[in-house]
Amino acid sequence: MMSVYYDATVGVPQVSRDSARKNVIQAFLTAAPDCNWVRDSTPPIVGPDGIAFQWTFTGTHTGPFADGTKPTGRSSPSRALP
Repeated sequence: MMSVYYDATVGVPQVSRDSARKNVIQAFLTAAPDCNWVRDSTPPIVGPDGIAFQWTFTGTHTGPFADGTKPTGRSSPSRALP
């Protein structure tokens, strides 16, 4: 079974773990090298076609995002449910 990863930051589904790692995870690591993801304690949402969970991301925006957004130098937490 092929993994499909949805993330609003890239706008299109990532088909495969390698694609998600390259196009989503690496984009965050480039933009915020000190980033940290923590899965929140809320129970995951599990369905017949997938799973989703809420997480909190923290990091300092010191590098460009994949869409060309220039670094701001700001640090702030973000919460999301992919």
